[in-house]
Amino acid sequence: MEHYQQFLDSLDNDTDMVDIILNMYKEEHGEDILKIKSNYEDKNLDGLFQVTHSLKGVISNFFEEEICDLLETIEVSSKSGDIPPSDMIETVCHKIEGLNQQIDKILQS
Repeated sequence: MEHYQQFLDSLDNDTDMVDIILNMYKEEHGEDILKIKSNYEDKNLDGLFQVTHSLKGVISNFFEEEICDLLETIEVSSKSGDIPPSDMIETVCHKIEGLNQQIDKILQS
């Protein structure tokens, strides 16, 4: 997590709470990359909107602005009935995958 210290500070350095939140994130959003890709491939814009909207809300708590900006662009595009560019989908999935790997490392330490 690029902004782990900021996230930790927002929780008054309560590492137990950090673990709870990160585990909940993994449990509830661990498959979201697959959902994004599946909805995109199926041209299911409503599904794409739902998953990106939800994910953006959660990831914003981690202060990951770049990912949130991409998710918001996809969210707005899909809500208006426009199919987002494939490179944007690939980029956001790659960045979320990196975030998930960083979260895994935090949880393992």
